[in-house]
Amino acid sequence: MRLLKTLFFLFSFLSIIYSQPTGNVYSDSYGLINNRNVGFPFTITQISIPNSNDALPYYYYVTFDSSIVIHAGGIAVSGYGNGELWTNGIMNSKQINDYTAGCVGDDGGKIYYVKNDDPPFGESWQEWSEAVNKGARFYDGDGDGVYNPVDKNGNGVWDYNEDKPEINGTVTAFSVFNDDVPSADRKFTNMEPQGIEIRRTIWTNNGNPNLSNVFFVRYSIYNSGTVAEILDSAYFGIWNDGDIGNYTDDLLGSSKDLFTGYTYNYGNDNSFGNNPPAAFTTLVGITENEDYNLIDLSSLETGYMQTSFSPGDNIPTDATQLRNLLTGKLPDGSLIDPCNWSEGIVVNQDCSSIDASWSYSGNPADSIGWLNNTPMDETSLMSFGPFTIAAGEKVDITVAYHFEQGESALGSVTEGLATAEYIRNNDNVLSAGNGTSTIPVKFVLEQNYPNPFSAKGVSTTTIKYSIPSVIARRSGATTRQSQELTVQLTVYDVLGRKVATLVNAKQAPGNYSVKFNAHKLSSGIYFYRLSAGNFAATKKMILMK
Repeated sequence: MRLLKTLFFLFSFLSIIYSQPTGNVYSDSYGLINNRNVGFPFTITQISIPNSNDALPYYYYVTFDSSIVIHAGGIAVSGYGNGELWTNGIMNSKQINDYTAGCVGDDGGKIYYVKNDDPPFGESWQEWSEAVNKGARFYDGDGDGVYNPVDKNGNGVWDYNEDKPEINGTVTAFSVFNDDVPSADRKFTNMEPQGIEIRRTIWTNNGNPNLSNVFFVRYSIYNSGTVAEILDSAYFGIWNDGDIGNYTDDLLGSSKDLFTGYTYNYGNDNSFGNNPPAAFTTLVGITENEDYNLIDLSSLETGYMQTSFSPGDNIPTDATQLRNLLTGKLPDGSLIDPCNWSEGIVVNQDCSSIDASWSYSGNPADSIGWLNNTPMDETSLMSFGPFTIAAGEKVDITVAYHFEQGESALGSVTEGLATAEYIRNNDNVLSAGNGTSTIPVKFVLEQNYPNPFSAKGVSTTTIKYSIPSVIARRSGATTRQSQELTVQLTVYDVLGRKVATLVNAKQAPGNYSVKFNAHKLSSGIYFYRLSAGNFAATKKMILMK
């Protein structure tokens, strides 16, 4: 396996030289490089490694300043269909490769992409029609339930009542793969295909300086219904084989509060010197079906950050063992005990108080909590569930892969945790911004700024909010459309009395900003409430004079 990694690194390096992945499609793989020189190539077809009999489907690797930080990444999925346990995935160093390119029933796959500076209604916008037929999202400007990118008024620019592809960043790419690998060709030969499609969308946002090292990936797990009407108790896992330069001296960490897992280096590194970067995977959000409304993660039944301590160790030998890993256990079904764990140590905290479902959840920079203290070649699996996916429905799991470099190995961890906190605490990281779609993907009512607020003579604060395109369901299809909504933004005192109406009008999808002048009001606590369609949200603000 180590020889395989070395050979693959050489293959990857040659791909970078000859393919120059700067946001363009090359051969049957795709690459993005952002403005901090983080490269995120990925494929939808098998890569044959020179001098090896192995083929690696849908392999991705990530580079930071031309050196590997994630050698390989993939997924794992498990659930019950027709009363039987099933498990599948793409976990190359675990020898699990159960997916093939394309939709269920297709004989091949393709990567579709669109750039934010592509000509409106041009070739990439038209080709996106094929992607939409395979499950890609689009903005349904005319509300007819059909993707039809036509310049209706002939002005050469896109208007909000016209259709457009989903454009989330500098480049947005879409591809599909499915679990139709025959059982005889799987590691677990008693597992049959389940008619699952993984619809993957990837983008990077160079317009936001806080997201300069971030790549977003949305995995849509779709039940085609060809095998089971219900995929029950389903778990989805993000698997990473992180290699920060030299692969033999890596450590793992996680934060349950931030829904993030990461790989960092044990001190200096031969490739990166005295400040090797850290590689993070942070959960951004989960949506079910087509409503695009984020699940309240505090209500999520389970979430795990599991470790597999070496590509040669903890390799599941059957479906039950992989299911155990996805549900936060060791392959044999036992639970990790942080108080008695040979590869870790608990520092400055009662080990019995630690939630063992998130491995190494302490903060190594502060030297507190459960820490990984045995550097080696490590992999991790971060999983979420359970979900119930009916035929024709899906669950979307959006994660951010981000790579941070501080002044030291531990400084890189601190930087990465700060970025994870920014991602987790800012609802608009997936909506409008420089280089992204002008249409928000969810309702947002932001905290007023400044708060508390006060000024000499004029007491003013700003309230921002976002109105997404609404959902339309026609003839079994679910789409977004640009229908205007009646929007009300009102202010109340602590007794519930309305003191101001800031907005009371029909508004199209978009981002809005309203200034509230409270010079007639007394100091105190007030509440502002946004209502639009079925959405309502209230926040508190403080006026000080």
